[in-house]
Amino acid sequence: SDSTFSLPQSLAMDDNCSVLFIGDGNRVLRFRAPFQTNSTAEAVLGYNTFSDNSAPIDFHEIFSIHIQDYHNGSGRLYILDRQNLRIVSGITPFTIGPNTYILPCRNSSKQREI
Repeated sequence: SDSTFSLPQSLAMDDNCSVLFIGDGNRVLRFRAPFQTNSTAEAVLGYNTFSDNSAPIDFHEIFSIHIQDYHNGSGRLYILDRQNLRIVSGITPFTIGPNTYILPCRNSSKQREI
């Protein structure tokens, strides 16, 4: 994987229109303004690097992204991870740790902690 997207399925932008999150299949890319043709992401959420193939979150078909109270680079993201039957919620900048929560669907057997 790299720092550009190929199959965008969802997006969310902060209130200041300065940060854009794009759900690209199995990952979320973070871009900063100014947005231009051929812009590259500054981070891929849930992974250590753009070329990392294993992630502790392991998204599968990101369907929706929502930002709550995103100001000056921090806030909360909610990511609907459709095929894993869950909502992943994390404090931004998005890191894996005690501020990351997985909310499984009612009939899901895929409950796990990060």
